[in-house]
Amino acid sequence: EQYDAAPSRFTWCGNELILPNVPGSPAACGIIATRGLDSAVRGLNKKNQRPQVVGIDDPDTEETVNNVVQANKLEARIDRGIGGLGGQQRGVARIMLTTLQSRDCASAWFTDPERKPSWKGRRFKFLLNRPENIALWEEYMQQRQEDQRRKGEDGKALDPNARRAHQFYLDHRAEMDRGAKVANEHRFNGQVLPDGTQLEVSALQRYFNEVARIGWEAVATEYDNDPPEQSGPQTDGISAALVMSRVNGREQRILPRDTIALTAAIDIGKYYCHWVVTAWREQAIGCVVDYGIAEVVGVAKNAAVETVERAIYRALLDWRHQRLQEPYYDDLGEIREMDAVLVDSGDYRDAVYSFIRDVGGKPFLASKGIGSTFREHAEGGSFWNVAHQPDHGIYLYTLGSDHWKRWVHERFLTPTFDDDHRERPGSLSLWTPTEPRKHQSYAHHIVAEEWREDFKEGRGVKKYWHKVNANNHWLDATYMACAAANMCGVTLMPSASPQPLIPKPSPATVERFVNPTGLPYLLTER
Repeated sequence: EQYDAAPSRFTWCGNELILPNVPGSPAACGIIATRGLDSAVRGLNKKNQRPQVVGIDDPDTEETVNNVVQANKLEARIDRGIGGLGGQQRGVARIMLTTLQSRDCASAWFTDPERKPSWKGRRFKFLLNRPENIALWEEYMQQRQEDQRRKGEDGKALDPNARRAHQFYLDHRAEMDRGAKVANEHRFNGQVLPDGTQLEVSALQRYFNEVARIGWEAVATEYDNDPPEQSGPQTDGISAALVMSRVNGREQRILPRDTIALTAAIDIGKYYCHWVVTAWREQAIGCVVDYGIAEVVGVAKNAAVETVERAIYRALLDWRHQRLQEPYYDDLGEIREMDAVLVDSGDYRDAVYSFIRDVGGKPFLASKGIGSTFREHAEGGSFWNVAHQPDHGIYLYTLGSDHWKRWVHERFLTPTFDDDHRERPGSLSLWTPTEPRKHQSYAHHIVAEEWREDFKEGRGVKKYWHKVNANNHWLDATYMACAAANMCGVTLMPSASPQPLIPKPSPATVERFVNPTGLPYLLTER
């Protein structure tokens, strides 16, 4: 609309902007002023006007991030000094745009709805859901860092092989993107390079490029507003790289000649079953001699439970046949038979029970892991128990999963060799692969869960397993194989002649009708 001309004055100096008096404009005579958080702001008044809106930009400093006392002072300044700028008659709107630099700083407190409900704090992340296959992304980042080292002296000229990581992502993009979700799918650098390719093709690639550049912790802080805990739960410190480093120089499937127990376990899944084979010597010197995946064929996404159970039953029979057709040898060429094979019956009990019955029982044994509710039993040793299932005609071995998972981590945390290059008692190692990254996926399964001890004032210490990612199946299979070794007499303490708790029955014994001690039994009730 037309309006009459009117004189106006526009002022813009170092820390203030006074807008002109434009008739009809809601911003007429508006004042924008900037102040530092450490400047005098109490009672701020310009042309008889009090502030109506205060925008606070990244209030934390190095002192407030690393010093709780300074953070408390900053919190009081924002709540009292700035919060009172509206005067006694009305309040003042406050808006804060900030990045969390730590979990115990002013920005963290003001964005915590529990601590500051009136602020209606919201924390935004770049990466909403992590991709399922982190192992491929770790390989990508390792290749990217190697590509960076191939750059020319000017930092720009790339040799022909310096885009290997990018091509790796293009080749495996579907698998690497699976399960991931970003807040803004357009947040990446699509610059076209002289060779016609884009610098980046997705926001997810951008995210992991930053991880490769500045590290997980910095990206979690700057991009996800999720800084690492500085004084949070204590963990055992195990990592995938450490597990991969525990190799013993042996070939796959070759056992030490003084093996006292050969055990295996298989973790049952709807589509895939993960299995592990371990060999054990005196004083719990263990070696993972083989592992793999048994595919469950013919299962659709919405398949009926009965269909899934039948498919798993067939997969178990095929896996057993493969194990019988491919026996394990010691380094003298002697065949060694399995002493105990635990089959996970947690989710698909009917298939596992039918399999155990139909193959005649031992060495195949039904098992089930129980977490924090498991109590140590005197029968058969610590942290496993056995009970007959009269309705199914088998024995079920229950395992204290919390204990045996920690046992696996402790064995991998134990260095493989001593100063004399002899395998150390209580260690668990892997065969030496011909491919450098052969054990990468297995190692990530082993560390998919971490043991935490979290101290809370007034509550004491809370001990629990924290799931880092869902791919923990080889961890489950490995802890079951370790429990099976204990059932066969493997312990950390030396003994003159270890007595297995599940001795092999004589050939004349009908395996289907023996109890855990190897003696025949008679069913007196149906």
